[in-house]
Amino acid sequence: MPKYVHVEIDLKHLRNLAQTGVRRAELFMGLGLNATNRHDFSDYELNKLPVTSDQASLPVVSLPRGADERTIERYKEQFRVWITSCGLRELLEHYAFMLDQMHHYGLAVAHMKGFMDQLGNPIKLQASFDRLGLIQKLLFLRDRFGVEPEHTQHIAALYHARNSLSHGFGTVRAKEAGEDDKLHLRWLASELWAVGEESGEEFPIGELFHAAKPEQTRIQLRCLERERSYSVGERLTLSGQDLWEICYFFSKHCIPSTLQSFEAFLRKQGVADAR
Repeated sequence: MPKYVHVEIDLKHLRNLAQTGVRRAELFMGLGLNATNRHDFSDYELNKLPVTSDQASLPVVSLPRGADERTIERYKEQFRVWITSCGLRELLEHYAFMLDQMHHYGLAVAHMKGFMDQLGNPIKLQASFDRLGLIQKLLFLRDRFGVEPEHTQHIAALYHARNSLSHGFGTVRAKEAGEDDKLHLRWLASELWAVGEESGEEFPIGELFHAAKPEQTRIQLRCLERERSYSVGERLTLSGQDLWEICYFFSKHCIPSTLQSFEAFLRKQGVADAR
């Protein structure tokens, strides 16, 4: 009788790993960026936080106290860069963690199907994979198991954007740019437009909330590819709408297409009831 090996691969768990990063990114960037837009948000001094009852208070500060509005706005601008970088990191690192788990399962399938010898020692392979950057992880999953999302270049560019914000202090560096010395960010977005039934005139749906239109209108959903380009040495800025569109792009396109590709690999290898 054939010998069966049982390995449970929970695709829902993998999806939740990555989707948690989307939710955390949206939440943290929302809290941080909304705060910077408030005029009354000006308490930057760490020593103003309540002191603990079991410690003597002798605050040592490196920032001047009582900064003027212009200085506080400069602080806020730096905070916007930092919180955007942190938000993208949450998004990308949770996605990368999902890729780590996919690679682990892929090695298990390779072992069961008898082509593990072609890859090498699974323990060393997984440890090496865990240390890779996101772009390298995507390449290894493609080359070893044929797992690849539909929007690899879009994901790679966002990874470069995060590095520009974090390691380049918000400025695009040469290592993040392409052959044209520019970093091109692209993502899929959806827009709602109102269209006049008779005239065919188009306008953003938000205008319907401010003034009545002289004719009947219909609502039209458009899917498009958004693009932002930055030259080497240029400050990388993203609007609030850009950021929540990027979160939506990851949630509805990048994560599902990666899971679909992984599921296709499992089915190709004869793993039953992949779900």
